[in-house]
Amino acid sequence: AAADALAHEYLSRHKGDLGSIINATAFRQRHVAVVDIGHCSASAVVVRYWLEEGVEGVQMKVITAAAEVGAGAGALDEVLLAHFRAQVEEKYGDGTCSGPKATSRLSKACERIKKMLSTIDSSKVSVDGLIPDQDVTLELSRGQLENMAARVCLRIKELMARVVTACHFEEGVALDVLEIVGGGTRIPCVAEAV
Repeated sequence: AAADALAHEYLSRHKGDLGSIINATAFRQRHVAVVDIGHCSASAVVVRYWLEEGVEGVQMKVITAAAEVGAGAGALDEVLLAHFRAQVEEKYGDGTCSGPKATSRLSKACERIKKMLSTIDSSKVSVDGLIPDQDVTLELSRGQLENMAARVCLRIKELMARVVTACHFEEGVALDVLEIVGGGTRIPCVAEAV
């Protein structure tokens, strides 16, 4: 169902020009991979779009689809939260980040750092209210984020390898387009893994 939804969404977004692009190709077809990096999982679908004589509009068929549960942006959020919780508790004492308010504040700070590191090389975020009468500053570089994300990125690379291998393309046929969607694609190392 998710694969069909991604395939239909691509078709609806590119409906105006997809037919003319397909007409201009030698094989009169187009192979598109759509990869969705969501919060909980990563999914990928490869779709063949073509024009058929006597049939109106672009036709489509899902060639292959796969998903990797736990390889979404949320997995990285959990890694960041654990990293900063350990860092804060080491500096300020055990149990500092154990309550629901502290966890919520720390989670929001992790989200801000992750977003900032999608555009800059290093980030500092101040978290107020985590410790009474004191602000806590969290720091992280893009390199550190990439190291923490390595396991998630590896799972995404493996997902992509499985999907491409399952296509069984004939000689001379390959993917024409790769489109990545979802909030997790803003993280440079995740987009690179795709």
